[in-house]
Amino acid sequence: RLGDIPYTPEVLHNSNLTSADVSHLSGLLQAVGFASKAPNGVGSAALTQLSGRELSLAYDVTNAESFGGVIATFDDYGNVPVQSQDLSSLTNLVLGLKLSAGTGDVYLELQDASGAKSSVLLKGLGTTEQFYQVALSLFSGVDLHTIASINLVVKHGVMPDTGTLSVRLGDI
Repeated sequence: RLGDIPYTPEVLHNSNLTSADVSHLSGLLQAVGFASKAPNGVGSAALTQLSGRELSLAYDVTNAESFGGVIATFDDYGNVPVQSQDLSSLTNLVLGLKLSAGTGDVYLELQDASGAKSSVLLKGLGTTEQFYQVALSLFSGVDLHTIASINLVVKHGVMPDTGTLSVRLGDI
């Protein structure tokens, strides 16, 4: 970050990685889909959990300023305080992503128990599964000792307007 100019680190896929390299994260309780509502552009997102490590998000971000995504959470949303997981001992997070059609970019976001968020932009998604190795040192302003959720955010203008995002991550 330079002054008040926001900066989002960008990460390209790593062609040397395979599904065997995907991070196993214990403690993920559930995955849920979310989408924007007014006053932002209205988006839609429908999440299907295919297995303990694979998710499919059907999304529509056709409207300007719309977004949708997946929240993989360590919190059960029912108890106070917010449940979290200590990811500070990890160097990287590895996940697999692919689109049903077209190409695009998706935001990977970490949110800590206080609600602070930090994101990186995963570049160059396509119709073949690609694997991204994301250094946790790229996330600033979040406490890696208390991560409450790992989020993937699809935004209007950086992804095809409609489609399906396939995600391979953790142990949900």
